[in-house]
Amino acid sequence: MIIYEALYNDCIFESAFQTISLHLSKEGAEEAIETHKKNKLQYLRETLAESFKKDGYSEKEIEKELEEYMDMRAWTVSETEVLP
Repeated sequence: MIIYEALYNDCIFESAFQTISLHLSKEGAEEAIETHKKNKLQYLRETLAESFKKDGYSEKEIEKELEEYMDMRAWTVSETEVLP
């Protein structure tokens, strides 16, 4: 039986991939990754953007910083065989 792991790496320079969830289809794993990305970006906007605003960053500068934060993260789908 083949399952698909939705994987996330919080920092491509210092960390390893972690399993977000397991799925019976690749599409399910990809959907989980998209949801995770959206939630992560929303979390960063809520937490970091507030801090950047206090430091005088413009909206354009904040978006650039958030893009850089997201670029340091990685998501992928891994196909795994489950043995009986």
